[in-house]
Amino acid sequence: MRVVISRFVERNSRKDPQIRPPRRPPTGADLEKAGIISKSNSQFNTPALFVKQKEKWRLVLDFRKLNEITVTQDFVIPTLDDILHEISGSNYFSALDMKSAFNQIPLHFADRHKTAFSTPDGDKYQFNRLCFGLKNSPKAFQSIAQEVLGDLLHNGALVYIDDIILFTKTIDEHFELLSKVFECFERIHLKFNPSKCQFLTKSSKFLGFVVTPEGILIDKDKSVSINEFPVPTDQKQIKSFLGCCNFYRRYIKNFAKRALPLTNLLRKDTPFEWTSETQEAFDDIKKAILNPPVLALPDPDAELQITTDASSCGIGAVLEQKCPNSEVKPLYFFQRN
Repeated sequence: MRVVISRFVERNSRKDPQIRPPRRPPTGADLEKAGIISKSNSQFNTPALFVKQKEKWRLVLDFRKLNEITVTQDFVIPTLDDILHEISGSNYFSALDMKSAFNQIPLHFADRHKTAFSTPDGDKYQFNRLCFGLKNSPKAFQSIAQEVLGDLLHNGALVYIDDIILFTKTIDEHFELLSKVFECFERIHLKFNPSKCQFLTKSSKFLGFVVTPEGILIDKDKSVSINEFPVPTDQKQIKSFLGCCNFYRRYIKNFAKRALPLTNLLRKDTPFEWTSETQEAFDDIKKAILNPPVLALPDPDAELQITTDASSCGIGAVLEQKCPNSEVKPLYFFQRN
């Protein structure tokens, strides 16, 4: 007996449908062609996927399991405060951006098989070059960049992983510094991305801030992004909002006190209830970040003064610096509940 299914796909039009198949995410072919990865038969395997960002696809890997068994390198990356205090007194800036910075650094042969991953098509690859996600990648690159800069480091040049800022008092000094920096990186064939570099400017974006001869500002793009943050509907969104703001709390006087209505909602067993008080605190912090004061760049020879305040809600302080024109400018706001 033969089973025949009766017709059930009947057309109501004479036109045959022509639908373009969805574009498949890339495999590893492009990265393999560039020499960043190569085919692998390693027993290691890391979860991987391609994520679309605008018109490009980005390879994202979850190295958490590998990082758990990786020994942390004994190398300290400088903090933002370590970096910014050296820029005081400068009038000209350049910000240099490395082109696919990590991917320019060869990975040690003994480590390559440990980075193996599989694509959705079933192909298996491993990295030939440094990649994002490995716990020691930032420290390794920072170490290399500092070594490359040599004596220029802390003498007009500072680096934070793959971001480099150059600063001088005069134009002539700046041209000379640029020439020396390019020579340093050319020697080991490391390349910059010209479209993302800024040369010889009176202000420079660096690590989410704008550095000027007058002081430090919050990058307007960052403050606008925070200002567009939607009203939180749960504790997770409050944590996300406060996490964004905490990076800039040095700019906000009495930040902890002003954020208290929001942080109170993060307490254990506290029901989430959005009130006029929490809305007011939410709007107040946004406004403060959108219109921040200019923080002075630390001058080791300047006179300092500190003002403190305390209440049952918490403690606060502001560290200020007396400028040559006798104007007093804030350096740092501190607060804690």
